[in-house]
Order: sequence, then C-alpha cells, then structure tokens
Amino acid sequence: MLQAKLNVMQDYYAKRDVEMQGKLGKEQSCRESTEMKLAEKDEKTSQFEQMLEDYKTMIEDSKKEYEEEKKQRKSEINQYEKKAHSNWLASREAERKLDEANREISQLRMELSESLHRLQDLEERE
Repeated sequence: MLQAKLNVMQDYYAKRDVEMQGKLGKEQSCRESTEMKLAEKDEKTSQFEQMLEDYKTMIEDSKKEYEEEKKQRKSEINQYEKKAHSNWLASREAERKLDEANREISQLRMELSESLHRLQDLEERE
C-alpha cells in the first residue's frame, strides 16, 4: 500500500513537474519575447532621442543663422538710412545753392537791365 501511495505521489509529482516545466518554458518564451520587444523599443527610443538631438541642433543652428541675418539686415538698414540722410542733406545743400544762384542771376539781370537803361540814356544824350 505504501508502495502504491508512493507510486501515485511520484506520478502526481511527475505530471506536476511536466506541467511546471511546460509552464516555465512558456513563461521563459514569453519573457524572452518581451525582452526582445523591450530591446527593440530601447533601440527605437535611442534612435528617436538621437533624432531629437539632431533636430535640436538644427533648430539652434537655424536660430543662430536667423539672428545673424537679422543683425546683418539691421546693419544694412542703418547704412541705407545714413546714406538717405546724407543724400537728403546734399539735396538740401544743392537746393540752397540753386536758390542762391537764382537770386544772384536775378540780381545780375537787374544790374544788367539798369546798365542797359543807363547806356541807352547816355546814347540818347549824345
């Protein structure tokens, strides 16, 4: 009887051992699959992090380029404004000189006219 109990127990534990081995195999397979998926996700995460760093670098480079361009445009605008002011001053000076020359011409015409009248008066007296 003891032998029968022993045999029954051995059979029971043998079946239980086979079941546990099968369960353990499935769990190990599942774990390996999960680890592979996790490794793939880690790889993708690393790739995305690298892409993110690349994009951040590109953004920083673009910002620097934008600021340099902005600075250059401001400098060009300042130069054009100075040139425009200089041209305006030169134009005003030219207008003053023109007005002065016109006044001088008017004055000289009046003097010429007076001189011609005097000359005619002298010629008439003679």
